[in-house]
Amino acid sequence: MQNPDDAGRFRNNNDVVVENGITHETVHTPPSYTEIPQFVDDLCEFFNERNSKQFIHPIIRGITIHFIISYVHPFSDGNGRTARAMFYWYMLRQGYWLTEYLSISRVIAKSKKSYEKAFLYTEADGMDIGYFASYNLRVLEQSFKQLQDYIKRKQNEKKAANIYLRMGDFNERQAQIIKLYADDSTALITIKDLQIKFGISPTTAKNDIIGLLKKNIVTEIALNKVKRAYIRGEGLDSLLSQ
Repeated sequence: MQNPDDAGRFRNNNDVVVENGITHETVHTPPSYTEIPQFVDDLCEFFNERNSKQFIHPIIRGITIHFIISYVHPFSDGNGRTARAMFYWYMLRQGYWLTEYLSISRVIAKSKKSYEKAFLYTEADGMDIGYFASYNLRVLEQSFKQLQDYIKRKQNEKKAANIYLRMGDFNERQAQIIKLYADDSTALITIKDLQIKFGISPTTAKNDIIGLLKKNIVTEIALNKVKRAYIRGEGLDSLLSQ
């Protein structure tokens, strides 16, 4: 098990290897730790190269940075996270601002075997990084599609909530809460749920609920001696019938 204190520290021996999580078979042995200082210099030069004699598309360059950090494994721990973070940083630096909203780690986590094979195929075929680049381009495409789906879903939720917004003296959050109960009559929510959903303070969440309680849109129930939750109230049926 890695020591958390090792994260961010250059390895000072050759004990670090990449193992199969199930069989513990060594699948990759990174270059000697003695090569790390030169690697850092070369990486910085590759990062900051401006007038390259051979054009490399910024996305491919970013993917290459991701690969070589993972391949060299310069740190005692956290190499994968660092490699992905540096990819993000490089892409943002090159003006690809949308990258900030893409979750490549989530897609990689769901296709971990393909991620590992991309490394193995590259290494087995004379360091042909085309395998790794192809995999990561698919990851970016999937991440972008997920972002599009998320935006569409949020837009549809807001449009639907606007119907309830016009039904009475409600704010946008209250309209979305009403929609939640209208869609699911068995829904049960807490103040904490509202904090997380809307990114608001406990006081704001409580005020939203109080407004709905006064109109009998929701009803308070006790989960235990301290915790309270809220279910659909009888006043919501009257509101929807209008």
